[in-house]
Amino acid sequence: MIKKSILLILFLTATVLPQNKSLLESKFILAQNYERAGRFKKAEEIYSELLNAQPWNNKYLTATNNIYLKQKKYDASAELLQKQIARSPKNIDLYGLLGTTYYIEGNYNKAFGVWDKALTLDKIYPTNYRIIANYAIQNRAFDKAIEILKKGEKKFNGSPLFVYDLANLYAITMNFPAATREYCKILKRQPSQLSFVKNRISTYIQSKGAFEASEKVVKNFYEETSSPVFLDLLSSIYIQTKHFNKAFETVRKTDEVTNAGGSKIFGFAEKALNEDEYSIAAKAYKYLFENFKTAPFIPTAKLGYAKSEEKILTQKINAQTWAPFESPKNIDAHTFETVINAYLEAAQKYHNPSVKSEAFYRIGKIYKEYLTDSKSALRFFKKVVKEFPFSKYAMLSKIEIAKIELAQGKFKQATGLLKKSAGNRSSPSKIKNEALFLLAKENYWQGKFGKALGLLSKLTRNLSADKANDALELSMVINIFRKDSLTLFNFARADYFTFCGKQDSAKSVLLELDKKGNNFVLKDLAEFKLAETSLALDDVPTAIAILDSISKKENLSLFADKALFLLAEINEYKIKNYKEAELLYEKLLEKFPNSLYFDKSRQKINSLKEKFNGI
Repeated sequence: MIKKSILLILFLTATVLPQNKSLLESKFILAQNYERAGRFKKAEEIYSELLNAQPWNNKYLTATNNIYLKQKKYDASAELLQKQIARSPKNIDLYGLLGTTYYIEGNYNKAFGVWDKALTLDKIYPTNYRIIANYAIQNRAFDKAIEILKKGEKKFNGSPLFVYDLANLYAITMNFPAATREYCKILKRQPSQLSFVKNRISTYIQSKGAFEASEKVVKNFYEETSSPVFLDLLSSIYIQTKHFNKAFETVRKTDEVTNAGGSKIFGFAEKALNEDEYSIAAKAYKYLFENFKTAPFIPTAKLGYAKSEEKILTQKINAQTWAPFESPKNIDAHTFETVINAYLEAAQKYHNPSVKSEAFYRIGKIYKEYLTDSKSALRFFKKVVKEFPFSKYAMLSKIEIAKIELAQGKFKQATGLLKKSAGNRSSPSKIKNEALFLLAKENYWQGKFGKALGLLSKLTRNLSADKANDALELSMVINIFRKDSLTLFNFARADYFTFCGKQDSAKSVLLELDKKGNNFVLKDLAEFKLAETSLALDDVPTAIAILDSISKKENLSLFADKALFLLAEINEYKIKNYKEAELLYEKLLEKFPNSLYFDKSRQKINSLKEKFNGI
């Protein structure tokens, strides 16, 4: 009988408790729904009922307290939390919540008093200080949070836990010297945390006043400790803030004190080259092969030096040849003699396949794009293909050879190369896409419009791919004028002349097309191409007049946004009227929010503001 009674009790307990729990949870969900609907009083009634049923349940406590705060019932919240503290006097979170109630109410002294009291309880651990500091941070009481963490750091003998938190807080409050000091304290204890510290400092180093403050602090730590880790950090700060000359001197010193054999300088030189800091990159590379002649990275350094010198030279040239289809003018062969000799030395002296293939490819590009010497360009491109057939630069050289052959009218030879490049599984997508686009262009120029469209459709499947926009534009031209095959063929002729650099011939064809003027799309396209060709021929007034006319048509022109963008570029690069350029970019943003040139225009405005404000 007794056994039966016990079994019955156990059965009832097992049945009733889950049902009761399920009922409480259902009520909790109901209260949440009332709260979301803004019926706070009804939600409060249910939350209070639940908390009375389970006073130890933190979820119900938090919900009840939050509903009081939403209704600004600060006295009710304080009373609730004080009762809970009386029940659980060592629960640190209850003090944090009570302090929060007082802080939100505006009684800051009382809030700080509660938080301070929490840190006088028995058996205080480092986490207690961090918990209370987090409550202060949540309420944006940053100064109080810093005070609490500093007390914790002092009590627990400079525990790294507090250093990390303090550093983050100082950064948030824009106290950059203090933030950097805390991060340097971390490095002093744990040099292995260098990457972490670099990343953290990078979050604020661009802020006003951060660079100067951080530079001073890191320098002081190096002077105190002589630890090269601070030189490494200092060079990182210089690189992030584009102080590359200072960075080079610091890296050179770091390399010396760590006996790195030039490896740190080499890493810096590569970084400078990738960041387009060509002058300092050339200086660093030159220092390497003058002082570390037998180091394994010297062949690559020689190549890097040649690339840097090439970029310095071509930047000056390209600054005056920015316009569409414009080729560099009157460049003497001796201009590139030093650069070409530097590439040849890198290729011939060290017999490094990756260095040689790139060096020969870059010499070919110089002859093709700047010295208009197709014969010499072909010689170097073919040398790369023959000697390094599986290299990346062999693939790129094939594309360049095909371009030269297309310009010479050797369509059959070019087709063979382009088909191999497009069909090669190992070719990067960028090279495949360029080969496909050139194949489409070749068919377009020869009047094979159906074949051209088929190839272009492959490129437009992925609109984020290289050449997708160009493919879309060409597809549009073919589809619009396909029924008028003679007009389309003439457009193709003009485009081919432009590709070959025969701008005068292209202009003559376009002028004839513009005179027809029956089709507004035809007229628009012919006018826009005329503007581009005029720019290439340095006829700026004609280009401006045409582009201004197109841009003012707005919704009546397919090229209004493109014309406006090019007009802005003329003002930026050719006329140097930065204010007018900025206004034109802004006009594009305003009138054409869906334009393909929207993001480019926004970037241009940001860069122009610096130039314009400095004038």
